[in-house]
Amino acid sequence: MPAYSADDLALAALLRIVPTGYRLIDVSDTRFPGVREKFTRLALRHLGPHPTLVGFCGPDQDPREAALAAARWAAENLRPTAIQRRVDPAVLVVALEPPPGVEGGSVPGAPARSTIWTVRGGRLASPARPRGVPPARLVRDAAASLERGEPPPSIGTIDVAERTLMVGRPRGRRLSLGGGAGIVIVIAALLALRYLPVLLPRPPGVAPGNQCPPAGCTALGPQDNGRVVQVTQGALVTVTVPLAGGTPAGCFTDSDPAVLQLRQCTTVEGGSPALVALYTAAGPGSATLSLEGYSVTLVVR
Repeated sequence: MPAYSADDLALAALLRIVPTGYRLIDVSDTRFPGVREKFTRLALRHLGPHPTLVGFCGPDQDPREAALAAARWAAENLRPTAIQRRVDPAVLVVALEPPPGVEGGSVPGAPARSTIWTVRGGRLASPARPRGVPPARLVRDAAASLERGEPPPSIGTIDVAERTLMVGRPRGRRLSLGGGAGIVIVIAALLALRYLPVLLPRPPGVAPGNQCPPAGCTALGPQDNGRVVQVTQGALVTVTVPLAGGTPAGCFTDSDPAVLQLRQCTTVEGGSPALVALYTAAGPGSATLSLEGYSVTLVVR
């Protein structure tokens, strides 16, 4: 048996997973009857086309039973909405030292895409990864840190990470695009994107008049608040957000600089100031950019 518990593994992994867009599910949450008690810890990401439940099980819990229960809940509750017309939910169960006979992989018969990853002897086996689940390296790094004898984070540390992700929602000042002021903000954002060549230096290898490197580029704005966006490794990503409260103290906060590398961050002055940031998708994984009520998660593949 390992020197750490399933809860230790869950806390260490969730500290890395929560910033990619997940919310912790409390054991008393009445929205998950018959599901939450089958896991040591459970987290949910409900935004985007691939909402996902991630749960952790210990040696005394049945990961297959937990996966089927979570998949039934996901199939019944994670449905299309007027905003997100297509959804394909997924379930990931991370089992620490599961009972004999339990192997990792897809769960047959589950009503939603489900998979089990196992951790035995400090080694993660992740034979399948449904689209939308966190990268395996986040769980692998968590297990490795515990194997080195590092203490797991406290639940308070994870709560801080979650609150940082959700800053400005639903409390606090929100960006509004209604009325004449909204039109001005939208025009300002479009102008910022239009004149990006003047505001930002060209990345190496980009010819004049072409703002996208060979791998492509993605332009994000206020309409992408709360979204999960997929980009390819090496792509250029620009993010433009109107500043309702004036010049910020800094640029976006991001959860994993190894995934998104900041190249330039500029404030567009004028009647409707905006923040324009330029990133390169540096490596595979997920990173969440947040600033004053705006948050977008980018998944680099």
